[in-house]
Amino acid sequence: MKKRIIFAAVCLLLFTTACTDTDKGGESSRFEYSSDDDARVEEMLGRIYFGGEPLPLPFTQSDLPEGFSFGQANIYRMGENEYHYCGVMRGDENIAVVYLDGYEEGMQPSEFTARSIGFSSADKGEFADMLSFDGITAESTLDDVTDTFGAPTSKTYGSGYVTLTYSSPNGSFFTFWGKDHGELTKAIAVA
Repeated sequence: MKKRIIFAAVCLLLFTTACTDTDKGGESSRFEYSSDDDARVEEMLGRIYFGGEPLPLPFTQSDLPEGFSFGQANIYRMGENEYHYCGVMRGDENIAVVYLDGYEEGMQPSEFTARSIGFSSADKGEFADMLSFDGITAESTLDDVTDTFGAPTSKTYGSGYVTLTYSSPNGSFFTFWGKDHGELTKAIAVA
């Protein structure tokens, strides 16, 4: 549990600092999600879109739409733990940050496997819908999230922020961060 919390914090930090540019996202299907947390998260994982195309999670570079690739791997150290991440690139532009699973020194981007992807409010603007979780994008609200996915597994409050988490006993989860007034600021999906 502690590693999962640390991983979520690392992902939040990485997605907060990502530079972004985006394209076209998927439209919400208004799918009726299960109330069972495990089934619901699996259903949510099946409705991730990148550049308007379905994106499985975890994914490799070959799963990205044409014109996109992984950048070079970076290391983030937190205490004794090391986390490897890289950007999803379109040319020289960093579109999103992903956590790499099973990274080993010397691996090439074509060998990477990403187990997470997310967006932040920095992604708003012309390309805000590049990454979509069943229609939820950087321009959505927390109300949009609950209207689409139902009640979260957990809801926590911080100074001026609300966090909605949809988690599964198998370790997969979606977390959405927003301001008290409902503006969505960040989101991540982890398989």
